[in-house]
This record gives sequence, C-alpha cells and structure tokens, in this order.
Amino acid sequence: MEQILHIVKNLLIFILLFSIISNLFSKSRYQKYFDFIQGIIIIIIVMMPLFAWFTSDHFLDDSLMEIIREREEDTYENELKMIGEQRDQMLLGDLGEGGAQRADE
Repeated sequence: MEQILHIVKNLLIFILLFSIISNLFSKSRYQKYFDFIQGIIIIIIVMMPLFAWFTSDHFLDDSLMEIIREREEDTYENELKMIGEQRDQMLLGDLGEGGAQRADE
C-alpha cells in the first residue's frame, strides 16, 4: 500500500510541475512534443516499481525457490497417493485372505 501511495505522489508532483511548464509554453509550436514527453515520463513513473522488482537481486532466487517448493509439493502429494493406494491394497488383501480363512474354519 505504501508503494502505491509513493507512485501516486510521484505522479501528482510530476503532473503538477509539467502542467505549469506546459501552461508557460501553451502557445508554442512545441506543445505536442511536451505532451508526448509527458506521456512517456508518466509511463516510466508507473513502470518503475515493476522494473525494480525484475532487477532485484532476490527476483531469481525467489522464483527458483517457488519452483522448487511447487515440485516438492507435487512429489509429496504423489508419495501420499502411492502410500494410500498401498495401504488400501494391503487392507483389501488382508480382508480377502482373512475372509477366505474364516470360510475354511
């Protein structure tokens, strides 16, 4: 939330300053260039947190750890399924053998 407020604050300050400069040169033939530059700078200000996140030292480490964690979860889930299937087979096998033994008695 704090980061969003920081971005909005920077945008408001920039737009205010650029509006003042733009009004000073409102009758200029360079007005369309001012507007173009203003648009580019606004896009850059909004995208800066995203660029900072991608260029962070921890970005690759965090991504790798997330992939490893997901793979480990999948492995654990598969192991639990196999253990459950083996348990079911053992229980069914014991019941089948026990039922056959009781019938013989």
